[in-house]
Amino acid sequence: MKSANAHEDASLMKSLQSYLLRKFSLLQLYWEDLIKELDMSVEIIFKIAGIGLITAIVNQILKHLGKEEIASVTTLAGLVICLLMVLDLVQDLLNTIKNLFSF
Repeated sequence: MKSANAHEDASLMKSLQSYLLRKFSLLQLYWEDLIKELDMSVEIIFKIAGIGLITAIVNQILKHLGKEEIASVTTLAGLVICLLMVLDLVQDLLNTIKNLFSF
């Protein structure tokens, strides 16, 4: 009886070890991808900052010219562009989390 339990325990430990190795290898791949994408993240931050600056300058010029309605549309367009850029990143993040925890 002890032999059967020891065999089951060994089998269970082997399958647990295999499962953990798969998860840790996925985590390692995720970490490597994160380091590679760090440069891209900094680039996106600069793009968003640039869009914000351009939007603010155009907004102030249009307000100075008395075109408040167009200035509001310009601000809204800049916001939508930034949100679309961030939306792709959030989608990638959620897909990575989903793949990491899938069984």
